[in-house]
Amino acid sequence: MPHLQSFIGANDNSPTWVMSSKPNSRERQSAQKKTVVQSTRKPVALDSILWLLPVGALIAGIVAWWMRIPSADLIWLASGLGAILLIAASLTQKAWRTRNFCVLVAIGAFAVSLLGVATQAGVLLFATDISVLISAVSITLAWTFKSRPGLMLSGFSGLLWLASLNPDISGSLGIGTPASQGWLPLFPLLLIAQGVLAKRLHSQSTLLVTIIAAYGFVISVSTSLPMLPLAGLFFAVSAAHHRMGKAWADTDVFGARHHIIVGWLAALSAALYVQSYWLNLENGQAEPLWTAHQGWWIALGCAAAVLFTSSIIRYKHAQISLSGIFLVSAAALILPVTTVRPDLVYILFDTFPGLPARPGFGFMIGAAIMASGLAWVVNGLRKGQVLEMVLGAAAVGLQALILFNPDWINVDFAIVFCLSLICALCVGGLIAGASLNHAPPPRRRA
Repeated sequence: MPHLQSFIGANDNSPTWVMSSKPNSRERQSAQKKTVVQSTRKPVALDSILWLLPVGALIAGIVAWWMRIPSADLIWLASGLGAILLIAASLTQKAWRTRNFCVLVAIGAFAVSLLGVATQAGVLLFATDISVLISAVSITLAWTFKSRPGLMLSGFSGLLWLASLNPDISGSLGIGTPASQGWLPLFPLLLIAQGVLAKRLHSQSTLLVTIIAAYGFVISVSTSLPMLPLAGLFFAVSAAHHRMGKAWADTDVFGARHHIIVGWLAALSAALYVQSYWLNLENGQAEPLWTAHQGWWIALGCAAAVLFTSSIIRYKHAQISLSGIFLVSAAALILPVTTVRPDLVYILFDTFPGLPARPGFGFMIGAAIMASGLAWVVNGLRKGQVLEMVLGAAAVGLQALILFNPDWINVDFAIVFCLSLICALCVGGLIAGASLNHAPPPRRRA
């Protein structure tokens, strides 16, 4: 016992530093803060120093432009600056702005170098061709360094080149000479790379630019077609894109909402053009305007296959009825077929004496557009999406302004419009099927 008491007494009289050998919570937090500061001080200082590199390269480029130095004399200088900037981008932290700044300036440096090489080789490049060069370099570096600004630059540069293919647009832009179409076969590869990278980086804006550029590409490669068959084919492609976007939304694919909206707006634009043809009473009862060649039918068949595939995906997720699979495919293909075979419309209206196809078929198209707009308003109310409600209401209001023309309004056409609207609403209800009984899929957080 005396030994135990002496032991206890010794412990009681022991120094305080022995009793508090373990640090408390405040001391641990302060130690962690010191560690974080020490670990981040060097990268922050490095990024601050590396920030001067793109600034210096940008100033050098401005001076070279001011002194009118030919690009052929800047090949090695621009290549060296671009390589140094890429090394600097690899040394910076991923989330820092220095990385994106270095990538953007490096894109300009390599574009100048490639332009100099083309000049030395005797290749004549117009201003719009340089934009394709910038777009290709941008997507390459953006893919390597996961740079959103580089991806955005690639998207806008490609869109600028595509728009300048039209002589009217190139003239309005002050370019003077339209872009060369030699890059056109390679443009789909650029679009695919932009779309995949936009999905990986979750860049909504770049995805939207890529979708618009894809539609511009479809129009550019179809300029040899007459406007009416082109509008019909454009409607089929847009409808297929819209339905595939809805299938992607069911599977929670990134950017599906952009595909849905842009596809519907593109299909609406094509339908309005076809409707204007049938509402034009001055054209008369014409025969088929154009004999569709094999390529037109192949493109229409591909659009139909996409429509059917997207409907199968939606049926798998219980977002469409079984009958809706065939109805949506048939409804989307009627309008394109009538653009190359308008005689079928005349045969149909000949069974109703006194009811001309013009503007009768135009009223039927208007009823379908109005039913689609009403469906968008209902879906917007159900999902709480204001944009869908606004777009649907705009489509309904536009058709009201187009169709309620005093020169067209009579009892016969009123009956045609009402019956067509009822049929379109019934078809829309059958297409929706079981989707109203299911809650919308959870939205992905960007």
